[in-house]
Amino acid sequence: MGALQYLILAMNKEQSLFQFEFYNFRSAPLLLRLLRGHESVDRAQAEELMPDFASFASAYIEISNIQIGLVERPPGQFVVISQCCFSDHYYSTRRDEVSVLALGDWKRTMAPPSFVEFVQALLVREAVGAMCPSLGGSVHLGTKGCLFDFTEDLTDVRQKVLLGHVCYHCRTLMTNDGQPALADTVISLLNREWLGLSADPRTPAGVMASLRYDLFTNKGRKETVREQFQATLRQEGIKQLATTIVTLVVAAFLFVLGLKTGSR
Repeated sequence: MGALQYLILAMNKEQSLFQFEFYNFRSAPLLLRLLRGHESVDRAQAEELMPDFASFASAYIEISNIQIGLVERPPGQFVVISQCCFSDHYYSTRRDEVSVLALGDWKRTMAPPSFVEFVQALLVREAVGAMCPSLGGSVHLGTKGCLFDFTEDLTDVRQKVLLGHVCYHCRTLMTNDGQPALADTVISLLNREWLGLSADPRTPAGVMASLRYDLFTNKGRKETVREQFQATLRQEGIKQLATTIVTLVVAAFLFVLGLKTGSR
């Protein structure tokens, strides 16, 4: 999905603590083949394949760099976004340098937030886990609306995605791991004020709307016919209102002019 990729990459402009990039592996290793599709996958089986995937991905990038003449080293962390679901209904798992987001259990009834906001928040959470060893695993059981809430069910993720909060406990762990500015960066990314308005084509939200995903109307992985209509109505409403007012003014002028002409 082009809009989802754009949203993720747009976060690179908003901060410099971590960066996202996408890779398209021409030959898919076993882990990617396992996670392809919408079927149920055994989480333990996926975890067993993660070290091999990390080795494959790093080697693939290193070899490609040599062949093309590039110099940037492979990233230190890989995240696989899949539409499969784990058989135990967990939605994420991590092992060493690899994380998997299994979002097959996501349903439109879980919105708001939208599907892309779910993905964005969970990717930020993985980035923090890579930077802060103290936040690499589960943190606290209670639901605080904190990005690091342990949530057994994907439906419970709604609160932390909507609120975009970092609790005092997790903020302290970030500071102890040498990342005192990280909490404010996370909150800034997840409050999404930087997205702007979808009616403004110069903003990230406006670009996403041009890519057929209006964050203010879309809920799922792609827009429905109804959402497309609502987005068009909302984006064009102001322009249509202005056109209507001008038309009425012109009509009134002609009507008055007609009366004056007729009175002669």
